[in-house]
Amino acid sequence: MVLLSQAQGDRAILAKQLGISEHQLSYIAHSNSGEGLLFFGNTTIPFVDRFPRGEIYNLLTTRPEDIREAAKKTASVTKRIAGAVFRFIRSNPKIIVLAACVFLLIVLLQSCMGAMLSIGNSIAGAIGGTSYLAEDGDINQTELAYSEWEADLTLEARNAAQSHPGYDEYRFDIDPTGHDPHALLAFLTAKSDDFTFAQVEPVLRDIFNQQYNLTFTEIVEVRYRTEYYTCENGHEHSYQVPYNYYIYRIILQYP
Repeated sequence: MVLLSQAQGDRAILAKQLGISEHQLSYIAHSNSGEGLLFFGNTTIPFVDRFPRGEIYNLLTTRPEDIREAAKKTASVTKRIAGAVFRFIRSNPKIIVLAACVFLLIVLLQSCMGAMLSIGNSIAGAIGGTSYLAEDGDINQTELAYSEWEADLTLEARNAAQSHPGYDEYRFDIDPTGHDPHALLAFLTAKSDDFTFAQVEPVLRDIFNQQYNLTFTEIVEVRYRTEYYTCENGHEHSYQVPYNYYIYRIILQYP
């Protein structure tokens, strides 16, 4: 089960029914798109997933404003293409007949290729299903642990203002987190064969620390403010007073 951003009243009910901690609730309280909680058996995993915008995003999104925008673009492009096709057909009837014959030939070839690909995919699936030697429980625990570390690291960076209060300004430079689970499991299998989570956890930590770099830097800038005073003659004068301006910079990135 997956939970995304929830209203305050709903969060209270869900927390009581599902045993969600305060830390985990922060992932479904006023959260952004792609953030939430994943429930896997008795395990609750926070996640942060930033899906890049593009053609695939437009196909998968359920946000009404994104769907409307994509529909407008599609309708405009379709209208232009339809007009161009109509003009071409009207001026080149012989070419259209030839193209139809070529299309029928391509359809026949694709039917043959489809049967061959189905056989190939079945063989590849059989090989892929046995590529990981570890038990399913250890594989799942490994993947879930790595995803939870990524989510916690992102939350630590975002909550810097709360964990390090007192600065005049906070500057965030946070890259999205994410990894290829198949590449990770393939590496662990090549290194340890029939691994257990306890066995590869130190290796996972080392990989994680090499993949991400979270730094906190304090910057002090000398700035000036204008102050005023009135002299004995009753005239007002201004002068510049230096002061320290404290900045806290948070960087989460790939090394």
